[in-house]
Amino acid sequence: MINVGLEDVEFIKYATVSKIDPILSSVREKLDLLRKTLQAITNVDFSNEEALHHWKQIVVHHRSLTERLDRTPDFTIAIIDYFTHVHPIMTAPTTMDQTVLTKLQRFANTDFLTGIYNRHFFDESLNKELARSSRNKSRLSLLFFDINNFKALNDNHGHQKGDQMLRHIATMIKSSLRTHDIPCRYGGDEFICILPDTHYFFALVIAERIRRSVAESAATLVPAPDLSLSYGIATYPLDSDKPEDLIRVCDIRLYESKVEYIERRKGSLVERRDYPRIKTPGAGGILFKTNLEKRDVTMLDISPGGISFCCPQAIEAGSMFQMQLFLKPPFSTAWVTVEPCHLQRQTGGEYRIGGRLADINFV
Repeated sequence: MINVGLEDVEFIKYATVSKIDPILSSVREKLDLLRKTLQAITNVDFSNEEALHHWKQIVVHHRSLTERLDRTPDFTIAIIDYFTHVHPIMTAPTTMDQTVLTKLQRFANTDFLTGIYNRHFFDESLNKELARSSRNKSRLSLLFFDINNFKALNDNHGHQKGDQMLRHIATMIKSSLRTHDIPCRYGGDEFICILPDTHYFFALVIAERIRRSVAESAATLVPAPDLSLSYGIATYPLDSDKPEDLIRVCDIRLYESKVEYIERRKGSLVERRDYPRIKTPGAGGILFKTNLEKRDVTMLDISPGGISFCCPQAIEAGSMFQMQLFLKPPFSTAWVTVEPCHLQRQTGGEYRIGGRLADINFV
């Protein structure tokens, strides 16, 4: 069987494998389509491996033409120019049906193994979406996933099982996103998603939904692997307005998430909450006990399900309170409705209060 690695081919632009023509339903069939298409254009017989090799070079050549022409040429031009000038094996190109060429052009934007967008398409899309966010003065979040213990899964169950897990997780990620979100395979066992018009907090909600769905789905797989994800999030413009810096921030937060995962595995970190908390150093807020009575609080952390803060006075558990939070990047000022559930007196006399987050609205 042909072993297709991470950067082997950039494939199908719009949808998962389950949503495209039956002819593209398997890796072998995709390679056959590629081979037959190139053979029809050049009138030269190729093996699947040779077709794959030429296709990678055609993708590179198309990018080179785009840079030199300062516009994006049709992929047909790149194919013909490659086989007449870069690797000259024909003199009279054959006309192809446009639907076949359209399928072929999609190859350049989609990851061959998982069927979601590839790294090249991510780079292009991030620049476009950041420009759009700048024009519209809107938020944009990046969501960076890494599979925990993926090497062990490969070592214990084989690379075919590893490939199956990559396809499975890609499908879970895509099914959890909105239609205008952009899921991509970034490299190896890493996935990155562009979430337009999305604040950091709501990106956190999406990330948790994906993390939970992947963990719960592992029980349905045979053999059932220890499958889990770590993630990092960065938000434009709160974290940065530069694509490379947003990716770097994502990577840093992903690393912190991996460290927490390792500590939990070792038993040195006990996590009793349903959602991981994001620390909010230096942030404060105002708790409105009544319309006339308010108290300053110091924020500790926040999650999609809860909030933790310090307050000089005790607060009755079980009641709903309005709070105005002054959060630093990647968050911003927000109004929340909180139900205090846990109260603990600290050494200095303050009270540490944990509560359920009933509602949140960012300014």
